[in-house]
Amino acid sequence: MIIHAAAVAKSRVEQMAHPSESFRPNVLMTLQILEAARQNKVKKVLIVNSLRAYADMEAPFKEEALLESKVPSIKNKTFGYYGLSKWVSIPAGRAYAAEFEDMKIREVVFSNLYGPNDKFDFDPPPAVPSFIKKIAAAKKQAMPAFDAGNNPGATLDLLYVDDAAELMMRVVENFGDGSFDIINGGGGRSYELREVADTVAEAVGFSGKITWSGEIKTPPMFLDTEKAHSQFDWKPSTTLSKGINNTVEWFNKNYGKTK
Repeated sequence: MIIHAAAVAKSRVEQMAHPSESFRPNVLMTLQILEAARQNKVKKVLIVNSLRAYADMEAPFKEEALLESKVPSIKNKTFGYYGLSKWVSIPAGRAYAAEFEDMKIREVVFSNLYGPNDKFDFDPPPAVPSFIKKIAAAKKQAMPAFDAGNNPGATLDLLYVDDAAELMMRVVENFGDGSFDIINGGGGRSYELREVADTVAEAVGFSGKITWSGEIKTPPMFLDTEKAHSQFDWKPSTTLSKGINNTVEWFNKNYGKTK
């Protein structure tokens, strides 16, 4: 078996500045791994994919949409090329599974993962590590208030890393007989950034006020996880509060010491 969890994942700023580096290596990695699996007669391949593989559509995102040739738009300057690189994995996996009968391919599509060892050094980091770094700094400086930005109503589907690992292991242990399948793994709902920031502030112990400089709201983006539940008896078990507390604990003990 091969578990393909590698990716070139860049920050939002870097993806906008270097779109080819967000597209090219991710496509090549997947194609080369599938071809190497074929040549070496590997029977099972598990590919980790991303919510960004989905085209713009109404949430919740269902796996069937990835089989309908709905392609992420490259007009999305931040995630378009990265999303397209992850989408390519779907027809590539289907093609190999369809032609080579001994290969069984599964793709687990995750939402926004967070947890210990998160991308604190990205510029800028994703939402959870970004809030942790900034609100921890606000606490250290004894600031009376922290301005969290202009989009408190923007939403994220967040999944704690241990829950993601648990789903991967259940797929590994119950691969099934079909040639190709897609399984969503997400938190099952959208969290507004307002709720994320408030949860981080509580975990960090910041007693100041969280303020927002605007009221931008975006459509919800989250994965339908019914298949993961029905086929693998999986649901995320880590609450947002518990997951962020664990991440803050790791941050307090390790950040700055491991780099």
